[in-house]
Amino acid sequence: AQAFLAKVARAPPRPPALLLPVDRLLPFRHFHSHPARRPCLLALCLRASPATAGDGEVLRWPEEGRIPDIVVDADGVVHMAYGKEKDGYYVRAERAGATWSAPVRVNSAAGSVAVGRERGPRLALGKAGTLHALWQDDDDLGYARSTDGGRTWSPQRSLSDRAGGADVPTIAADGKGKVWAVWIDGRDGEDARNPSSGSIYLARSDDDGETFGAPYRAEYAYEGRACACCALDSTVGSDGRLRIVFRGALKGIRDVWLLEGDAAGARFQSIQVSNDDWRLDQCPMDGPIVAVEDGSRKIAAAWRSRDEVYWTGSPDGRRFAGSQAPAVSGPSRTYPSIRFGKGGSFLFAWVEGMDVVWELHDRTGKLEKAGRANGLPHRSRYAIVAGSDGVFHLVF
Repeated sequence: AQAFLAKVARAPPRPPALLLPVDRLLPFRHFHSHPARRPCLLALCLRASPATAGDGEVLRWPEEGRIPDIVVDADGVVHMAYGKEKDGYYVRAERAGATWSAPVRVNSAAGSVAVGRERGPRLALGKAGTLHALWQDDDDLGYARSTDGGRTWSPQRSLSDRAGGADVPTIAADGKGKVWAVWIDGRDGEDARNPSSGSIYLARSDDDGETFGAPYRAEYAYEGRACACCALDSTVGSDGRLRIVFRGALKGIRDVWLLEGDAAGARFQSIQVSNDDWRLDQCPMDGPIVAVEDGSRKIAAAWRSRDEVYWTGSPDGRRFAGSQAPAVSGPSRTYPSIRFGKGGSFLFAWVEGMDVVWELHDRTGKLEKAGRANGLPHRSRYAIVAGSDGVFHLVF
């Protein structure tokens, strides 16, 4: 596989965006803003085609944000939630790579959003373009929605029925009116067989977020609970089934599991994703990621085990193939992610120090390109966007 080396350059302090046409055989460049100014958001654009590498583009990060979460609607509009200090914000771009809109605060109660590492506002796209945001507020859960494309947001409300104990929430919607809020909850107390763990709880809305039912615990065959503070990830496929990926904790083994449930979202099938036998009596604070290919049941997952990151896939979500590490060895790796693009290609990425490293694979899993970009903000994450034009965007 062709390896790409990242270069570093200095950007002028004023222009809001720089466009970088990039030849297929040259590395992408990462531009930093002036040290005294705010950091930038980097968008590396990769077209999933053996004939072209696509274009590179750098956009300024809105107001020194961190922990981005992004969804793209059917029209190609990019919706992003992110955290800054102790608040959550929303911005949008009419296409991937376009200028971001002015930030709108999502939480009506100032200073009520936990931001950093595994925690930040999460975003889902619901029926008729309704936007749903969920976040952790200390040990509580905050929720708000927007029905006007993110220009205004409803007053926040709690989705938990008790004070304290909720952590690392995620949110998913099916586009037909069902919305699921999912989180790790400490209400069931300690479990000697599951060190540093909690139970997975859900709250479901059947009316596109106007109301939510009472929280309930996910039931499944796997005997373990979820690792206490490793972020959950969730998605709804075109088949309408809810999928939740989490790190297990049974006997201190931090392997990754997938839950799959129907629209009721009560009883789940539990499917083992990894079998690394990573024994650890504490939480590594590095949750797995799940992705479902549009229009199929094909699933991909990414996770960390010890100091390495891995990806795997399943054609039907029932059985996963063996895990795959990056093609080139490297130092301690964290925070992996994965997303499908058009034609079944996918982007696999992770963090090494303050660099985001990526691999572009075709639908068979063959490595097409690889590279890295530096400058990831401290205690932050990145997001992968699969644009409607067939281009991947690595955003941080």
